[in-house]
Amino acid sequence: MHEPPFWQLVLLRIVVVVLLVSGIYYFLIHPNSYRWKPCVGVKAYGVCIPPNHDVHGFDISHFQGDIQWNELTGQPSSGVAMRFVLIKATEGGDYVDDMFGQYFSDARSHGLIRGAYHYFIATTDPVIQARNFIQTVQLKPGDLPPIVDVEQKGRSVMQLQNDLKLWLRLVEQHYGVPPIIYSSHKFREKYLRHESFDRYPFWLARYYVSEPDRNDWVFWQYTDSGTLPGIGSQVDLNVFNGTIEQLQALTIK
Repeated sequence: MHEPPFWQLVLLRIVVVVLLVSGIYYFLIHPNSYRWKPCVGVKAYGVCIPPNHDVHGFDISHFQGDIQWNELTGQPSSGVAMRFVLIKATEGGDYVDDMFGQYFSDARSHGLIRGAYHYFIATTDPVIQARNFIQTVQLKPGDLPPIVDVEQKGRSVMQLQNDLKLWLRLVEQHYGVPPIIYSSHKFREKYLRHESFDRYPFWLARYYVSEPDRNDWVFWQYTDSGTLPGIGSQVDLNVFNGTIEQLQALTIK
């Protein structure tokens, strides 16, 4: 019996490796939980919605493109309605998201509680970054406090913390409310565990868990793989840590 040609053996091995890697990705990584585990919450929007949370929302940037807001804010068959949206406004010292103005206006006109966030560049002057956000974002009563997205470690922990503290102080002085800090669980534990940040509400990004092990957060971004009606790409989904009345109490008066 003849052995298959060498090239066929190589091709077979490649196919096996691809299938193995694809299987690991499908069952262990994507979209936001281990697939063999039963969904203990409601299955909706392509993911398992965390149980014990009643106020749901999402966050967007220009990557979501054109949004059909009437479809998005309609009554869902799952009963899991979107109540708030967090929208990227600025980044660094001079970037403004192309879709921010339209998204921010559309969100309010469709009855969503809206928030605006700034993506913090660790190597850019925080004063210039604060000015970029302040000049771009006009918050009104009923809007959420300003938000800063912190994901870059910068030149050192001390430098990052000092620059972030300055951004927070300038933005709070302008809007009159403490900003919200967004970051991942690991980044927060490594770079933002300082008493100076304890007074600020926290928006947690943490996937692959049924519930965060700490309860010191106001928003929890639990997946980046939601599929909402009216949005043609996958989107981050979030829950608020409280009731709708408590979310409304968090807004600017």
